[in-house]
Amino acid sequence: MGMKEDYQKYRDCNGLLQTVENPPPPGNSGNGILYTGEMFVNFALLDQVTDEDRTRWVSIIRSLEVSPGLINRNPPTGPHPDQEAFDDYVGLTTSAYLMGGACQQICEDIFNQGQKTYWGISWIYNNVSPQTPLKQPDGSWNWSALLLKSPAVVSSIYTCSGRVPPFIYRLAWAITIGTASMRDRRTPTHPSVDSGARILSWLLIQALPPKKYPLCEWGAKFWWKRFKQDYPGGINQAFSEYFGPQHPLTLYSVTNWPKGMEKTQSEFTPGSGLP
Repeated sequence: MGMKEDYQKYRDCNGLLQTVENPPPPGNSGNGILYTGEMFVNFALLDQVTDEDRTRWVSIIRSLEVSPGLINRNPPTGPHPDQEAFDDYVGLTTSAYLMGGACQQICEDIFNQGQKTYWGISWIYNNVSPQTPLKQPDGSWNWSALLLKSPAVVSSIYTCSGRVPPFIYRLAWAITIGTASMRDRRTPTHPSVDSGARILSWLLIQALPPKKYPLCEWGAKFWWKRFKQDYPGGINQAFSEYFGPQHPLTLYSVTNWPKGMEKTQSEFTPGSGLP
């Protein structure tokens, strides 16, 4: 059985990748968009993206939308009607950017949603109460909808939509990625680290155009150095900690080490435990 067939066993009735094999309806995770984005990112890195993949990803996202660029965690009838988080937007925009073709419109829609203003504030993604962009349905404040709190993500949305991020966002990206590598380090007395945070940083780095933004490249270089120390087995090791050794993201992911830092996949054998 091939890679895509193995992934299919972990996709739910909405087409979203999940944490367990043969997930029962209506799906078991609110992070299905993120996980599916991670899958398609790896398809892109392996040069395995087809037009069918692009059409399917666009179709899934259209089924989740409140409006173009404003995404629900699940279809409106699904089990997760809560506020969408920035991590799903990272997985979505990075995957759509790398897949290209029909998927590029997803990035454009998400950028355009960010340009809408409310009280002079932009980058608001309130999927639970879009008529009152900074409020919850019960009238309380919904600051989780304000993506501007994550300027590194905003910078990446600019890039994924084919635009040059303003310098202040590029600076925020470089600082965020560079300092992320210094938090929650693996040590003999602290063997467990936040693999989910490492994976999100890795996703943001995948959308960084090569040799275009020196400041961002500096942040990414620093991140890779620390990542190599904590995860000598590469992104497969991080996915193994997060999903377990038999999940397809563990088995099939690709670590695109920077030049001079290359590692062979044989240094971490999925399913055999950590190096």
